[in-house]
Formats: sequence, structure tokens, C-alpha cells
Amino acid sequence: MRRSFSHRFAKNESAAIAPMFALGIGTLVVMSAVGFDYGRLMALDTELQNAADQAALAAATQLDGTANAMINARNAANSRFASATSQFTNQTRFANDGAGRPITSLSYRFFNGYTNDAMGTQVTSDANGAQAQVVEVTVNARRVFYALTPLVGAFTSGDVIGRALAGLESATCNVPPMMFCLPTIGGVADTGYPRATDVGAGVALHFKSNGPDSPGNPNDPTTDDGSTWAPGNFGFLDLDYFTGNQNRTTGLNSDVLGCTGTPPISDPGFRTPQGSALNSRFDLYPPPTNSCDPSTGDFCPAQNVRKNLVYRMQGNPSDCNNPPNNFVDNRWVDPASVGLVDPGYPKDAVQASNANLAYGDGIWGAAAWFAAKHPSGSFSEADLNSDGRLTRYEVYQWELNPAFPSRLNPSAVMTGSDGEKYCAFNRPADEPPGVPVSSTQKDRRILTVAAVDCTDLNGKEQVVITSWVDMFLVQPVKTSGSDRDFYSEIAGPARRANGNMAFQYFGRKKAVLIR
Repeated sequence: MRRSFSHRFAKNESAAIAPMFALGIGTLVVMSAVGFDYGRLMALDTELQNAADQAALAAATQLDGTANAMINARNAANSRFASATSQFTNQTRFANDGAGRPITSLSYRFFNGYTNDAMGTQVTSDANGAQAQVVEVTVNARRVFYALTPLVGAFTSGDVIGRALAGLESATCNVPPMMFCLPTIGGVADTGYPRATDVGAGVALHFKSNGPDSPGNPNDPTTDDGSTWAPGNFGFLDLDYFTGNQNRTTGLNSDVLGCTGTPPISDPGFRTPQGSALNSRFDLYPPPTNSCDPSTGDFCPAQNVRKNLVYRMQGNPSDCNNPPNNFVDNRWVDPASVGLVDPGYPKDAVQASNANLAYGDGIWGAAAWFAAKHPSGSFSEADLNSDGRLTRYEVYQWELNPAFPSRLNPSAVMTGSDGEKYCAFNRPADEPPGVPVSSTQKDRRILTVAAVDCTDLNGKEQVVITSWVDMFLVQPVKTSGSDRDFYSEIAGPARRANGNMAFQYFGRKKAVLIR
């Protein structure tokens, strides 16, 4: 019997997949739509994170411990990577929220550090920019409006942000481990020091000892500030690349080759050998031997070592240019103690009248110096500079001009109040000349020192180095008695021996992402 058409159709399985496809096609469409838009969302997240990373690194490069650090950090990131007119502006190709392709909206938070996966204290005021060590940059919210996902009722991704944290990784390189405490303005360390106006200012550096503070005078640089570092204190750094004799650091040349990424630690304590080692730059040596190493320049005198001391002569010399061969006791004498005028460069007038003042203003008796040392019209302001300010270091360099050897002549024989004969030598005629300046050799009366923010610094602690400074040594150190100051003058930011800027040489900084 032939079966009916309806029975045969019901039993036919040749097209059974069609109903299943019809039932499943909606799910496949939804999955494809979600996958497409989710891919766009992930691409947007990557774009925003890359933008945050680049902006954070740019901002971190400006966290240099200066007062305008936070302002400069924002400007660096905004102008370079978040300005619609910059060729380096980050862009998003996946956000379609109507804000355009450039990623120009950034926000910032600054912190004074980051330790053990934890933020330090937030720095909220630009006035405290010197404290900012870490920056967090957030790329403000962008959105993806979905193309296909609305099939399941989702129209937008919601807010998507990028966020990055960056700071500076620092290294200390090629310097003897020496530091001095910055001056303060209104009780706050002047982390912008030295500025152009600071060049030529006198600084009375005081060796910081391990002794106790003087009662009632915790910030007096003439006392044994054993627990509190005061402006003008001079001390040492504990650098792990330095393996030399720590007690003679001040006699070394500036380029002590080495580098360390370990944060420097302050190392207080005056050592008499340090004063003697520094005085070797002035051709002053403790008996019995001259310890100059001409192969390195360590412990050698400068070319011009006119001292703030006078030399007591043997017998009755009539000419300081031809002194007796045998000097008396290798004895340099404070001229004031024998009624003589100080033959060396004088202090700033304000410091001469206030012995406790660590930082001067650069105003000193230049006219009187030339009248006494270089009479007969030998001086012209044009010989020295064009900025209208005369520094002792400029005079020193002028005196070293080989075209004018007479500038280095020692003083005439002087008779002290004790009846003895004295001379003020640059360097005794029967000794070799001092170490000449060259492309690899700084003048031996230039000392390269770390400028440190000593706020809340006590004893042996990690320090914040804000800059490297070249100091011109004006006077030697007194290695006996209670006054261990030595007088210097700011020559300017530290430079290489060849005169080039020392960017990334003494202190190296690299911006790094923290997270």
C-alpha cells in the first residue's frame, strides 16, 4: 500500500539541520557581536594605558627636587603627549564617544615616595613641588559605543581609563663622597640652588662633627651639630663604589670613577686628616712629607695657591722671590696673629662682620684687592667678565693668565709684630709648579660637592641630592682649634674638566614605570 505524502514528508530526515540552524542563528549573531565590540574595548584599553605610560614617564623626568617640579611635570606630559597640536600626541582609534581621536585629558597625583608597594604622602600643593618623587597619571575616561552588542541591550562600554605610576631612578657617579647642606628660604631648603645669582656668593662650610648639639643653638653652624644638619654644614657621603681612604677624601680629584644606584647615606664626623687633605690643594701639607701624586693629581696643589696664611722665613730675606732653602718649621701663620693683613681673597663683607653666617651675597672688597695686589692700572673689568659681577674665581683665573706671569708674584717681605719676616707665597720658588688645568683635570681649587636638602636629616641617613655644585676654595681649613670652617665661593653648577656641562655624569636619572 502506498503511504500518504504527509507520512513520507514526516519521515524525511534529509534537511534536519535547517531547523537547528534556525534555532541557533540568533545565539551565533549575539556571540559575534559581543566578540567584535569586546575586541574594540580591549584595544581602547591598550591605547589609553600606553598613553598613560608615556605621559607618566615624561612627567617623572621633571621630578628633580626643584620648587617647580610638579608644574614642570604636568607641562612636560601635556605639551608632549596630550596636546592636540603636538605631533607626538597619543590617539585612540577605537573610542567613538565624540571626543575625537587625540587623547588630551590627563589628571595627576604626586607623592613623596613609593615603598613596599605603598604610596607615600600625597603632595597636593605646587609650592611643595620639591617633595614630589612619584607621579600618577590618569588618562581620563573614554568610551566605546557598541556597533553590534546593542542586540542584547548593551549600548556602551562605560568609562575606560588608563593609569600609570612613574618615578626617577637615580645613580651617583664619578665624585668624591662629599656633601653640603643647602641654604634655606623661610625655613625651607632652597632646592633650586645654585641659580645664576648665587654664583660668586661666599659659603662658610663647617665640618659637621659627631658631637652633641650646643644647647639652645641647634642650627648654629659653628657648634657641634651632632644630631641636626644645618645650612652650610659640610660632610661626607657613604658611596659603595668609593673604596679609597675615607679620611683623605677631600684631597682627591673630582672624577673618582664609579657609579652606584644605591641611595647615598650621610656620613657625619670631622676627621683632622680630611682638613689636611683638603689643604693639600693649597700646597699645605702636614709634616713630614709632601703626599702629592702627580700621576692622578690627588693631594696636589693648584697652580695658584696664594694662601690666606703667611710663611715665616728663616734669617732676614730681602726678596720673597728668592727665599732661603730652609723654611722655618714648615710653619704657615695666620697673618692677623702677627699684625699683618690677610694676603688671600677676602670673605663677603656680610660674613666678615658675622662669623656665624654660612651663606654670603657675593659682595667682597674687589677694589681693595686690586689696589693692594695689582696696582698701576693692571686691572680692567673687561679682562674678567661682561656681566658686571666680579667673583673671586674670575680674579683667580685672571691671575693665572700665562700672558701676565707677574700676577702670580708673591708679596714683598713683610715684618710681623713679632719682628719676624714673612712672605705670602703662591708656591715656593724651589718647589715644582702646581697641577695645570687641562681637558681632563679640573683646577685643584675647584671642589665638586653634592648639594643636599638637609631638612629633617639626622645623623647617618639617606639623603636627597638636588644638584652637584662646583665650589672655588677661597681659604684653607684650620686643622686645629674649635673653628673648622673653610671658606669657599659658588663657581656654579658642576661641570666636566673640559668645561662641558655634567648632565648625566655626576648624577644620572632615568624615568621608570613603577606600575
